[in-house]
Amino acid sequence: MSRHVQQHSAASRFLAALCVVAALSGCGSAQEAALDQASQRARTRAQAANDNVVALLGGADYQPADDEELLADTIDRVRGTDANGYVFASRTPGPGQVEIDAGFDDSGDAGLIGPHTHALVRLCVRITGTRPGPVTINDVPCQPFNDPAQPGGPRETISLDG
Repeated sequence: MSRHVQQHSAASRFLAALCVVAALSGCGSAQEAALDQASQRARTRAQAANDNVVALLGGADYQPADDEELLADTIDRVRGTDANGYVFASRTPGPGQVEIDAGFDDSGDAGLIGPHTHALVRLCVRITGTRPGPVTINDVPCQPFNDPAQPGGPRETISLDG
């Protein structure tokens, strides 16, 4: 084999290896972008649920008949955020107090150029409040949740802080 052919062959192998490395690193950044997008969406929805509870409990015109009505109305506000949120525990720890444990599943996509990546995340929070306030939101461990529309469910559990 001539020296020119050997150099050309070595250069081709180097370029092929460089392309593989570039593709793999692009995959990682696409995965991170999809995960970031899904995480931001889930956090935004959890915060919207919290804001809905703040508006309910702080409303001057809101006068629930009893703690059961207060709890039911609060659950409606959390669920009303959108269809991807679910309540997996709720209680009234004392008069005029509510605790709602809710999960928010969301997805993100990335990779217009190169491989397409899809990420599924789950964020679980406890929204605690008293009438007429304050209301707090904190991370809580997620409970199992089976959704036939999403076989296998979310692959990442995230927190409010990131």
